Amino acid sequence: MGSDGKLGWFAPAAAITGLVLLSAWLMVSVSGYTAPPPTRTFGYNWSLAMTIIASAWFTLTTILMMIRRVPSPIGHFITGARTHWRRIILVFIGFSLTGAIQLGFNWVKPQIAILFPFWADPTFAAMDHAIFGADPWLPLTRMLGDGGIAFLDTVYSLWYPVTLFALFGVLITDKGKAILSYFMLWGVFGTVTQALLSAAGPIFWGRIGLGERFDTMIAQLPPGTKGASEYLWMNHTAEINDLAVGISAMPSMHVAMACWIAIAYARTKLAPVGIAYWLLVFTGSVALGWHYFVDGVAGSLGALACWYLAGKIVELPAPWSRSNASPEPDWEGEPAPA
Repeated sequence: MGSDGKLGWFAPAAAITGLVLLSAWLMVSVSGYTAPPPTRTFGYNWSLAMTIIASAWFTLTTILMMIRRVPSPIGHFITGARTHWRRIILVFIGFSLTGAIQLGFNWVKPQIAILFPFWADPTFAAMDHAIFGADPWLPLTRMLGDGGIAFLDTVYSLWYPVTLFALFGVLITDKGKAILSYFMLWGVFGTVTQALLSAAGPIFWGRIGLGERFDTMIAQLPPGTKGASEYLWMNHTAEINDLAVGISAMPSMHVAMACWIAIAYARTKLAPVGIAYWLLVFTGSVALGWHYFVDGVAGSLGALACWYLAGKIVELPAPWSRSNASPEPDWEGEPAPA
């Protein structure tokens, strides 16, 4: 396994996933939320996404091997699959677990809004104003213009597939710290913080009865963002549990996951891309009205904290680990770093 993996992530990740699903089920009796989770639709879409990502990785890797003139790329894959069959199984299990925790999170999130009504929006808006001397979307919109806002809207809309590709990358390389921190972000940090600091976000300011403060911003938003907000609000008011459901601004999980990507790939050639992506998502979260600036700060700090704690956890000895086991060779036939 990888240098920080050795299955140290598996047990805590499975436990977190189980707790999230159990919590979602138990919350129903208190929240009165009657919409069942879209298990079949979600499972189909998650499986399809996993297949597409694996196929894209296979295709891209094959092309790179052809460019490097590696003899018999297909044979190389067959040899690698025979050597790394345990890792392939773990990738499948890891993707299944991440799908399960996403399903659980989507089941918990709308119930949080019922049990913990939005109260923190005025506080976070005041904090933003104190930091910038104005609501931060104003200077951002003036600086970026319509073209810049449209670009951020595109980047923001690609967040989900980008996150899945990044997740596949850490699973296939068995980066235990990165894998476990992913589960901790969604299952612990995200759910607990959303409950304690319940907020809807600037884009829903008027709809939760707080007035017209952000109406000008909303009127200028790209059609894609407006449509997404309408969809989320419809599901929120009708208590429909769909693939995308629930309203919560604090913390920004978009920014948290973008920061997680930047950290996970910080020691690779993709480090500059990861940092740039985090900054773009952070900026977009504010400029597009989804989040207050402080939501992104909290999400980024949460990603750093989960990364640190995950590192401590995966270093703990597991009952099944073999301290003297030889490292597996990597996909290029060289021993993995110890």
